[in-house]
Amino acid sequence: MAGFNLAGTSSAARPSLNGLRRVSGRPAFLFAFCCFLAVTHFQVQPACGQGRTVLDTTGGGPLISAQIAVSDGSLAIERISFLFGFTTDETQTPGEFLDSLTAALSDETSITFMPIVTVDAATVLWAPGGDGTVPVSDSDLVREEIAYPLDAPMLATRRSWRVEFLVPDNFHGAPLFLYFDLFNNGNSMGSAAWFDDVVAIPVPEPAGASLILIGVCCRAIFKRRDPG
Repeated sequence: MAGFNLAGTSSAARPSLNGLRRVSGRPAFLFAFCCFLAVTHFQVQPACGQGRTVLDTTGGGPLISAQIAVSDGSLAIERISFLFGFTTDETQTPGEFLDSLTAALSDETSITFMPIVTVDAATVLWAPGGDGTVPVSDSDLVREEIAYPLDAPMLATRRSWRVEFLVPDNFHGAPLFLYFDLFNNGNSMGSAAWFDDVVAIPVPEPAGASLILIGVCCRAIFKRRDPG
């Protein structure tokens, strides 16, 4: 059986290392350098001290609430993402208000208020809205159901999601908070909720976007000049 002979391969069939260097050297370096500089303008802001926060109806009042600051207002926030879950021993009962969790975005005054999701044992309502609230477009709200963590509170029914949404312009530049409210109907069946991994992504600064554009242009120019 004849072997594959590298030495017998014609020079026309083999790529030129010099040509590869010419295409991938200087333009690639400039592109990478500009992107590196641009990344410094796109710093993600994880919520300080954030770990999993659990809300539980056991021994609680009608409303168990938690909030987390996602921005101090020094930067305009473009997107926010977080993980959350809801678990309950309740089942759908006609005519009864079930335990439920609502997640919402608000400013420091709580006057500008945007509900993101409400969930109970029977339904999940995304972008529920309401009188006097800021609406969120369904297309601006990305959600994905994820595997329920084994170390989270676990009752008969349990579901969890990853959520990411665009922050409307009227929230830009203001201190922002995520609120998680667990409604307790007071019956003997328990419910719990949790949230974790809250991340705020600032609006890209013009300087960062310009650096990326410069890098792309440099790459295109040098690629066009390459004779190969």
